[in-house]
Amino acid sequence: MPNGRGVRRAPRPEFSYGIQIGALAGPLRVLFVEDRIDDAEMMGRMLEDAGYDVVWSRVDTEAGYAAAIDPSLDIVLADYAVPAFDALRAMALLEERGVEVPFIIVSGTISEEVAVECLKRGAADYLVKDRLHRLPAAVAQALEQRRLRQAHRRAEEALQRSEARFRLAFDSAPIGMCLVAPDGRFLEVNPALCRIVGYSPETLLDKTFQDITHPDDLDADLEYVRRMLAAEIETYSMEKRYFHTDGHVVWINLSVSLVRDEAGAPRYFISQIEDITGRKADQEAVRKTDELKDQFLAVTAHELRTPLTAILGNAELLHREWDRLDPGERRECCATMERQANVLRALVEDLLTLSAIEAGRAELDLCPTEVGTAVAHAVVTCGLQGEVAIRGAAGARALADPRRLEQILTNYLTNARKHGAGPIGVEVSGTDRWVELRVTDRGPGVSAEFAPSLFQKFSQAVQAGGRVRGCGLGLAIVRSLAEAQGGVVWYEPIPAGGACFAVRLPAAPLDQALSSAVGPFATGASEWSR
Repeated sequence: MPNGRGVRRAPRPEFSYGIQIGALAGPLRVLFVEDRIDDAEMMGRMLEDAGYDVVWSRVDTEAGYAAAIDPSLDIVLADYAVPAFDALRAMALLEERGVEVPFIIVSGTISEEVAVECLKRGAADYLVKDRLHRLPAAVAQALEQRRLRQAHRRAEEALQRSEARFRLAFDSAPIGMCLVAPDGRFLEVNPALCRIVGYSPETLLDKTFQDITHPDDLDADLEYVRRMLAAEIETYSMEKRYFHTDGHVVWINLSVSLVRDEAGAPRYFISQIEDITGRKADQEAVRKTDELKDQFLAVTAHELRTPLTAILGNAELLHREWDRLDPGERRECCATMERQANVLRALVEDLLTLSAIEAGRAELDLCPTEVGTAVAHAVVTCGLQGEVAIRGAAGARALADPRRLEQILTNYLTNARKHGAGPIGVEVSGTDRWVELRVTDRGPGVSAEFAPSLFQKFSQAVQAGGRVRGCGLGLAIVRSLAEAQGGVVWYEPIPAGGACFAVRLPAAPLDQALSSAVGPFATGASEWSR
């Protein structure tokens, strides 16, 4: 082989030393750094005899070696020293070029110190030329070490890519994520979790999940943690509450898994946290709506049944006993039926009014309205002529719907007559910005416990003896009507005994004309319509 190029022989699956040849994509490409061609040929034959399909070349100068360096090489077999060139320099050139090729020193007798130094510099092995029987095994071992290094490097690179993807997903996830130590300490937190609980990452990393968990949910969470650490369960999910940094409660959906080390010991929990506060609020709203519907059905059924029972009872009495009843008794039955029919009509009107307001269909005709006229009409409607003392109404003008203002006052006056005692008063006051009407009576008033719920739907005051009257719609309608006209309503007790119900509405500009009448709705909604 005068050109230093080896020949190929049929590969053998295993050489005589019992070492399996590592899988190669092609022939074994060997570079000999050797000034004796016969030594190179001998080593090439030994490798071929061991089962390798060898292609080799030989160099004996630094320049030739530098030109022959190629990443496709499988192994370099180098004499420790050739003229003006040694193995240490050869290894340095490989490192400078960034070429990873196993390097085995095959030389004459070298000292132990030199051999150790070569191994420190990166040599895979060293052999003495008069004991070359280890050459195939040394080559196989060097190739296997390279394969393992490459596999390890690929695994590390894959791990780094995986960690980079995890970090990107962790940091940019729209839901909260964190790594938590087995004792509950936060190890890593992402921006979404910090937004959910309002803490900075630095502050949150100084806490445990126990610190921010609502105490009512902590025992259940800790029991799941105990079971997971004991390998009874692999994951768990639960709804729980965190405390936000400003003190309010945040509802979350928590999903947790546990990462263990190779020995099976717990390393950390991976937690995913979804903010479900809005969903919980919606569920609570639905629950309250269902309760309200149930309450509505119970209350209205009772309030409808009462006048209907009276009407049907008197109608049956008239039908069955007409000939036996005297004219006065007949008139009394008819009067009772008429009163109860009016009660029934008022209830239906209240329900329709409330439904229209809440659906945004209540039409308002806001215009400058003479308050004194509205008060007078309400007094007549309630049949309280001569029983109501009116003060300060002259000249007062509100920007209101005349019909709705009368409805508010009628409700106040009706309640004063129904629940109050003594004289009823209507006092009007105001400024250039607002007009205030206060309806007072000298009855027992409203208990402090019940007062906050007076203007809520289906809120009913319990009277002496435990009696409950009304379906609790009147004052709710008053509040809705007042707010729809830009006003407010409230109740306040009278210290000397009695109750005061008030409404405040915007005052009408003095340069606008008064409404022509206090009467029906306008057919078209104004710009204030709700």
